[in-house]
Amino acid sequence: MTNKINYFHFEKLKKHVFLILLMIYVLLFGVKLHAQEDGVIDDVGDIMIVGTFEAGPGDGIAFLALDEIPNNQIIRFTDKEWDGSSFETGEGYVEWINNTGNELPKGTVVILEGADDGNGTLGSVSANIGQACECDSGFNFTQFEQFVAFTGDISTPNFITAFSFGGGDATHSYANMNLTLGSTRFDAASEESPFPVTWIYNGSTECFSGNAACQTQIYTPSNWTNNLTYPDDVPTSWSFVESIPEIIINPITPTVSENGASSLLFRFTRNGDTSSSLMVNFSISGTAADADYTVVTGGTGLVTYSAGTNTGTITFPANSSTVDLSVTPAGDTDIEADETVVINVL
Repeated sequence: MTNKINYFHFEKLKKHVFLILLMIYVLLFGVKLHAQEDGVIDDVGDIMIVGTFEAGPGDGIAFLALDEIPNNQIIRFTDKEWDGSSFETGEGYVEWINNTGNELPKGTVVILEGADDGNGTLGSVSANIGQACECDSGFNFTQFEQFVAFTGDISTPNFITAFSFGGGDATHSYANMNLTLGSTRFDAASEESPFPVTWIYNGSTECFSGNAACQTQIYTPSNWTNNLTYPDDVPTSWSFVESIPEIIINPITPTVSENGASSLLFRFTRNGDTSSSLMVNFSISGTAADADYTVVTGGTGLVTYSAGTNTGTITFPANSSTVDLSVTPAGDTDIEADETVVINVL
């Protein structure tokens, strides 16, 4: 008769050696976690508009980075009309480049002035960081205007965010942009004539619970005003308070024979914001020796492990709430005492 092991009780084994995976529920308060962006402006909402200005040859754009901006990253802004598949001819675009020689951190605010100067020379548009130009002349804010921020070429844009003036949201197409009103695109919904020349974010500059919550906070209409001065009143000091997620480790296969035929399988589940990837450090302890098992690495939820230190990492991809980890026992026929494998979150 084969004795059974589970995480509620433990019996001596006579003929077979089992590995046991203990069910662990871990509420991570004060535990070091790594909430990662991907270090480049390439995703929807990676930058957010926090100020605009229109005054003849003096249009202005201020944007906040919600990810790192690597050296030589280029971001473009265009007021060309979008037809659902491409930009129409006419109007123009402004190009900004981080040519500082350094990566710019999350929280950086870039302020552009004179964006419609018509001069295609890099540096002709004033920028507090990096350099910019109206590289395709015709960029100019007007009533019911829309402008779009993107990376890549004008013919193959990768959309990041969009902003419209004076109720212009209703008169422009956002088809196939994957931008959501109120979180990754914003409509300054005023139909005054002449339309307001300045829109500046004046809400809280503390962002909580990840980028998705921050995006919604910034693009909430009540957090904007047209009664401030550009660029003096553009908010440039931001802080980010990440919520500490709850991590649950649940054994899917908590008990296996030490014959190499099957693996322990346990599932890491995170609660809370999943918009960004998240790396969790773990260690393995217990009575089983390193030679008694192998941790399966790689996979969609990236797993790394060092047998020398008995530590590893699992990474939740963005928009994913679970990652599975497999531990495969080494097959042998030795008669041994019971052995355990215990997973600890660091």
